[in-house]
Amino acid sequence: MKRLFERFRATRGKPVTVTSTVTIRSLDRAWTAFVKRWNLEGREAFETMLKKREADRARLSVGELAGQVCRLSWDQDRRCCIAHFEDGCPHCRELGVARPDREEWRRTVETVPVTEVERDVIGRYQRALDEARRAGRARPQRDPSPVRGPPRTPPRSPEHQRGGRHEAPSYPA
Repeated sequence: MKRLFERFRATRGKPVTVTSTVTIRSLDRAWTAFVKRWNLEGREAFETMLKKREADRARLSVGELAGQVCRLSWDQDRRCCIAHFEDGCPHCRELGVARPDREEWRRTVETVPVTEVERDVIGRYQRALDEARRAGRARPQRDPSPVRGPPRTPPRSPEHQRGGRHEAPSYPA
């Protein structure tokens, strides 16, 4: 069960240990929700959902895709990967590889051309990266939806705005 919980949390990019932002209380709530979901869905349905989530994460996650790009580049005996060239790959950084400039990267790719498989993974990586960057931008403000109407909180009455009554109103019996 513990291993399934770790896998489940990993598909959501969340740790299973206490950190500066993850408390014992939040982990306890997450574990309780996990057990309730397990009991509700059953073993087979839960494991099927978990495998699908893991596959989706591997296919769509910027970090996972960067890792795939890096592995494929090293398999082709390149000194670094395109993720390192564009953003600074953590794996290449751990190995002490300096980020190449545009000219150095061009020479690297001329020496060892990019394969079709790499081209596919690089395309998915770049799309996921673009999507993640767009998600961080502030969205333009829209007019409130005509379906929803005005906000629920009514504006303050004029007498309460400027030193009006501060006691509770009395109602006739």
